[in-house]
Amino acid sequence: MAMTVALARTHVSRLVDDPNLKRWDVTAVDRALRVGVPKAARQYASRGGRAFDITVSGTTDANGRVAMTAYELLLVRGVQVISGGTLRHALRAGRMGAGDAPLEQSGLSLEVLAVRAPVYPESPTAGDQLVQDGAGNALWTDPQFEELCCLEAALQLISLERNPRQAALEQLRDEHLQSLVGAGLDTPRSGIGNAPRGAYEHQALWIWNEQNERIELWRRLWHPRRWA
Repeated sequence: MAMTVALARTHVSRLVDDPNLKRWDVTAVDRALRVGVPKAARQYASRGGRAFDITVSGTTDANGRVAMTAYELLLVRGVQVISGGTLRHALRAGRMGAGDAPLEQSGLSLEVLAVRAPVYPESPTAGDQLVQDGAGNALWTDPQFEELCCLEAALQLISLERNPRQAALEQLRDEHLQSLVGAGLDTPRSGIGNAPRGAYEHQALWIWNEQNERIELWRRLWHPRRWA
């Protein structure tokens, strides 16, 4: 059974020893959960968890960019070019260097393996699910991950003060995170990273511009030390 917002609020308040919501009201707890839920997902995904992985497609514009604003993404794991409808060429992730420039090639079909962020509603109701897509659809109902979200929210509440419970909460968080990643509860890995590297691999790299929520392809100035 999925944890609801009402249960999450109650649990977070107990974790910070404020069961009657005297120090932190519902608004403060909701604010902490709005930070804690995606933070928990980012930590889980960064450690190799795959439950929030999605594959999306897009086509580059004239600047070699693909907007990802239609999705709530935490991370991008891999990008590949699709040619001929089925043939895939994996691109390397990278960073811009001296001499690099936008690829400026429109019409390239890309397949992107990314990590979707769970969204805590802006105006939650008690019966809303804790881990959802923002439209009320559950993304994952694992009790350990829901606990991780509540622990992150609790730590968010006490982050600006010296609280004797902080060390214990941090230890619990780390234990739950380790248990989640090591318990084989995540979804199967996509084969996107195993696609062959073709012609594009030698002339382009991809960058996830998180601030502007887009994939950018750059024509790279190849240097063996940068790409070893």
